Amino acid sequence: MKVEKCLKKFLIAMLFIVSCGSYVGAQSDPPPLQIGSVTFSGNIRERYEVWDWFPAKGQDFYSYSGTLMRFALSQKRQNSNGSTGLANLYDISADYKFTHGVTLGLYFGYAQGRAVIQKIYPGSSNGLLGFTEVNYRF
Repeated sequence: MKVEKCLKKFLIAMLFIVSCGSYVGAQSDPPPLQIGSVTFSGNIRERYEVWDWFPAKGQDFYSYSGTLMRFALSQKRQNSNGSTGLANLYDISADYKFTHGVTLGLYFGYAQGRAVIQKIYPGSSNGLLGFTEVNYRF
């Protein structure tokens, strides 16, 4: 009975979302903010979730919301004057699992700049990137 009730709520919610789809699809993004030659853009997304995790008498739903904010700064530099080669990337990564839920990740990458990068940065067209991360999952 409980599964049928949740399925009915899910189907009603999906019907509502599909019926609003044409309205949402008609909206367009606002133009990004220009500050000199720098473009600032971003978005904020909100979601609300409801879970039936805890069996109990009465109201046993657990609900919460989550907000995701993304911001970006960009600047247009020189054009590539018709060049098409960007870069060759050589990289290596490794993960090591210490215990259940604890991992260490290592990454190293070397980018060998080709025609586009060499025209924009004639002095040094190659790049290096390396990082390490520790993840704890619970």
